[in-house]
Amino acid sequence: MHDNNYGRVNAISTSFDDRFFVTAGADSNIFVFNIFSEFELKKVVKAKVPSPRFGIETEPIPEDIEDPKAYSIENARRKREHDKLMKEVEEIKAGKREQIKALRNQLQKLLQMNEELPKHMQFKRTDFDLDSKIRAEIGKKTANKIQRVEKELAWEKEKHQLGLKKLQNRFRDSLESDTIVVHAIQSDHKISSYRLMKPSKYSKTKRASQSERRPSKFERFEKEGTGRKDSQRDTGGSISVPEESVIEKGKKFRPKTLSEIMVENQIEKTRKLILKAERAQMKIQQRKKEWEELYKSKPDDDYEDPKDVQAIKEAQLFMGDFNLKTASDYKIPEHMRINAAKKEEELGYLDSMAYSKKMHMNKSIISLRDLKVAVIEEIQCLVQELKTIQLTLPISKHLPIPQVPQIYPEEVPEKRFQYDDETLLAFKQQQVKSQDEKARQVEQTAFAGSAGGFLRLSSGKEGDLTTRDSLSRASKASTFSLDLPKFTEFETADPTDVELEIMKREEIKHVYMQQYLINRIKELIVTFDAELRLLRHQKLKLDIQMKLSDLHHVTLFQEMLLLKNFEKQENILQERVNSLDKEEQDMQWKINETLKEMEEKKNEVAKLQDQEKALYAGFQTALGENNKFANFLMKVLKKRIKRVKKKEVEGDVGLYFFLIYDSIFSH
Repeated sequence: MHDNNYGRVNAISTSFDDRFFVTAGADSNIFVFNIFSEFELKKVVKAKVPSPRFGIETEPIPEDIEDPKAYSIENARRKREHDKLMKEVEEIKAGKREQIKALRNQLQKLLQMNEELPKHMQFKRTDFDLDSKIRAEIGKKTANKIQRVEKELAWEKEKHQLGLKKLQNRFRDSLESDTIVVHAIQSDHKISSYRLMKPSKYSKTKRASQSERRPSKFERFEKEGTGRKDSQRDTGGSISVPEESVIEKGKKFRPKTLSEIMVENQIEKTRKLILKAERAQMKIQQRKKEWEELYKSKPDDDYEDPKDVQAIKEAQLFMGDFNLKTASDYKIPEHMRINAAKKEEELGYLDSMAYSKKMHMNKSIISLRDLKVAVIEEIQCLVQELKTIQLTLPISKHLPIPQVPQIYPEEVPEKRFQYDDETLLAFKQQQVKSQDEKARQVEQTAFAGSAGGFLRLSSGKEGDLTTRDSLSRASKASTFSLDLPKFTEFETADPTDVELEIMKREEIKHVYMQQYLINRIKELIVTFDAELRLLRHQKLKLDIQMKLSDLHHVTLFQEMLLLKNFEKQENILQERVNSLDKEEQDMQWKINETLKEMEEKKNEVAKLQDQEKALYAGFQTALGENNKFANFLMKVLKKRIKRVKKKEVEGDVGLYFFLIYDSIFSH
C-alpha cells in the first residue's frame, strides 16, 4: 500500500477495540485496515439489558413533580454548581473580611496608642495615610458610582415624580384646607377644622359696598340725635361761662373796718343790681346773637332740604305707587322681581359667606394648633429646667414632674406629605421586610425538595456570616472600650454655719423655683384647654349655622330650578304674545289703510255731490223759467239707466237705443 521507494513504515498500531489496524509511512500516508473476519461481521451487535434490582417491587413509587416552578434535573445540577461556586466565593469574601478586620483592629490600636502619647509627640491623622491618592481615588470611584446610579434611576425618578404630580393634581390641588383635629391636654375634648374645597363659580358675586348701602331709619335718628345734643351743649356752655366770670369778679373784695363794711354793703347792693343788669343785658345780647344766627341760617323761599329731596328720590325709586296686587293694572316693580339670575346670585353670596366663616374658623384652629406647639416647646424647656433643679434637691423634696404633652398625627396632617431621608429609609426597610416575608412563603411552598435544602444551606451560611460579623463588632467594641479614670477620694470636712445657711437658702430657692415651674406648666395647660373649649363652643354654634345654611342652600337651589322652568314657560308664552302682537299690529295697519280708503271715498262722494248740485243748478239755469218740458227733462235727468252687459250691447245696438227711447217717452 505504501510507496516502495519512499514509503517506509514508521508506526503500526491497533484501535482500542482491536477491530482496526493502522499503519503510518514515510510517504505521509496513513492506512487503516479492518481485521474482523466475515463471520464476526455477520453477527448483529445487540445491547445487553441489565437484570432488575433486587427488592424493586417493595420500593415506594416516587411522586410526580406537578409544580411547574420546580427545578428539573439539569436545573438542579446547575443550582448545586452555582451554590458551590457561591459558597467558595463567600468563603473568599469572609477571608478578605477577616483580613480587613485584622488590619482595622491594628489601625485602631495604633490610633489608641497615638492618643495615649503626649500631645507634642502625637502623629496627625493624615500621617497614617500611606498614600493620599488612595483616598482621593476611592472618593472619585464612589462619586462616579453615585452619578452612574443617579443616571440609571433618572427615568424611574421622573416616572414616579410624574405619578406623584398627577395624584397631587387629582386629589390635593382642588383642596383648599385639610381636616386638622386639635386635642386638649388634660381632657378628651377636641376640635376639628373644616375640609374646604376651592370656591365654586357661584361664589363670585358682586357685593354692594358700605357707601352704596342706604342708611336705615335708626342710623339717621342717631345722627340727628347726636347733632341736637351737641348744639344744646354748645348753647348751654356759652351761657354759663360769662356768668362764672362775673361771679369771680364779684368775689374780689376784702372787708377792713366797720365804716368800710357799711360802705361795702352798700357797694354790694349796688353790685348785685349791676350784676342783675349785666346778666339781663348779656341775656339780651345772647338772644340777639341767636336771632341773628337764626336769621342767617334761614333758607330762601325756594330752598329745598337735601334730605327731603333725597327721601323723595328714594320714595320715587323704591316705593312707587303701591297698587293692590288684585288690581288689573298692577305691575311688580323691577327691584321686587325674582328670577333665576337673582337666585343664582343669592346662592353665590350664601356660598361665599359660608366659605369665609369656615376659613376664619380654620385659621383660628390653626392658630390654636400653633399655640399648642409653642406650649409644648415651653413645657419641654420648663421640664428640663425642673430636672436640673431637682438634681440639687434631696429626693424627699422632689415633686412629681408633669408629663410633657404630645402632638398627634391628626394635628399636623401636612407632615404626611413631607419626607426626609429617615422616612425614606424606614419605608425602604418596610418594603424589604414585606419582600422577605413573601420570599419565605414562596420558599416554604415551592422548595420542599432538594433545592430547598440547598437554599437552606446557603441561608444558614449567610446567617453564620452575619453572626460572625456581629461577634467581630462586639469584640472590637470590647477591645476599644476606654477605662474610666478612678478619682482619688478625699475625706469630706464638716460644713461651717455660713455654708449651712447658704445651702438652706439655695434649697429654699430651688424648692420655690420647683413649685413655680410646676405651677407655670399647669397654668399653660389649663389656659390652652380653656382656649380650646371656648373655640369648640364657637365652632358648635358655627356648625348649627352651617347646617341651616345648607338647608337654605337646598331651598334656594330648588327655587332656582323652579324659576328656570318658569322662565322657559314664560319665554314660550312671550313668543306667543309677541306673535299675537304682531298680528294685531298687522290688523291695525290694515284697518288704518281701509279707513284712509274710506276717507278718500267720502271725499270723492262729496266732490260728486257738489258736482251734482252744480249740474242741477246749471240745468235749471239752462231750462229757464216757465219751461213746459221742465218736469219731463228733470225726469229724464234723474232717470236711472239700467246698464246692459257689453255682449248684449254688441249684439244689438239698435235695440238698445230703442229701449232708451221707449223708456223716455213712456213716462
